[in-house]
Amino acid sequence: MTITLDDLRTDTTVQDLLAEHFDLGVFAQMRSIDGCTVEGCPMPEAFAREGAGGMFGLIADGSVLYIDSEGKAGVVAASLVEFLELVVDHPYWQSILKFSDGGRLDEMRHAADRLELDLQDEETEVDEARDTLRAALGLGGGSDAVARLHAAVRAGNERIVVRAADGSAYGSLFGDFRVQDNPFWRVG
Repeated sequence: MTITLDDLRTDTTVQDLLAEHFDLGVFAQMRSIDGCTVEGCPMPEAFAREGAGGMFGLIADGSVLYIDSEGKAGVVAASLVEFLELVVDHPYWQSILKFSDGGRLDEMRHAADRLELDLQDEETEVDEARDTLRAALGLGGGSDAVARLHAAVRAGNERIVVRAADGSAYGSLFGDFRVQDNPFWRVG
């Protein structure tokens, strides 16, 4: 099944679930991304936001660009479908990137395991929301969304540069933290 932005904009159940459980607010119509420029592709139009102020834009080739409110930006998925699978499978995807030790896939997988345990402890209804969204959107399950996220960010870093209004480049989405840097995840 091919999911379009129009599909997301017309299904209020999907919109509500994405907003409540996955921190993704879909805009009723495309918006411009203000305050920055994007080199390497035509300027994407924003289709969604997250609670901290970050915006998601669809690039002409179908990939999804994320520009956060902290000065980091990059491609996070090769397509809208892969983006939605990432958000549903790993609603903590931003933390996976934060704890990537500069972009190491093995560290990202380790972080994903820890973050999933935390999520299951904190939000008991997330699996039901996941199942509902997967069915409504025709999303697959069990794919390696972490590896696809890693590949998208790495490839995006090579082809797209986002610049702030002052001309400075936004930083990579890969963070320098490691799983062992989180004191709550340390194994004694």
